[in-house]
Amino acid sequence: MLPTLELRIPISPNDKYMRMLHYFVESLKTFGGDIGRNAHCLVVVGEDAEPWDLTEQYPWTKDYSLEFIWVEREVFRKDTYDATGYVRLWHDTDADVIGLVDADLLFVGDFDEIVLEAYEKQCVLGCIAHMTP
Repeated sequence: MLPTLELRIPISPNDKYMRMLHYFVESLKTFGGDIGRNAHCLVVVGEDAEPWDLTEQYPWTKDYSLEFIWVEREVFRKDTYDATGYVRLWHDTDADVIGLVDADLLFVGDFDEIVLEAYEKQCVLGCIAHMTP
């Protein structure tokens, strides 16, 4: 049985980020491997605005396993775009592995082996170069 994967992605609710998200999920669906193709994406949305339904504005979102959650407006006003990064850490999940990624990532190959290793070893397998886990 393969582990389940949840990818958490911070965005702003604008055409630029939604286009990046569309490319992200399409590349995941095309190249992600069995685990990646079945991944759930938790999209954390930050903006100094009242939340609105992005699935109505961007109908293509209904074709993917996407869940949109909005940063509380007061939190966003206090911490601006940093809030979209850390709010994604606060949500419970049933997934076996969580990946913290950005919307500008494109998948170009099967990465199931990395997810399996993270699951089996219960460890962090990668992080950006200028930040420790």
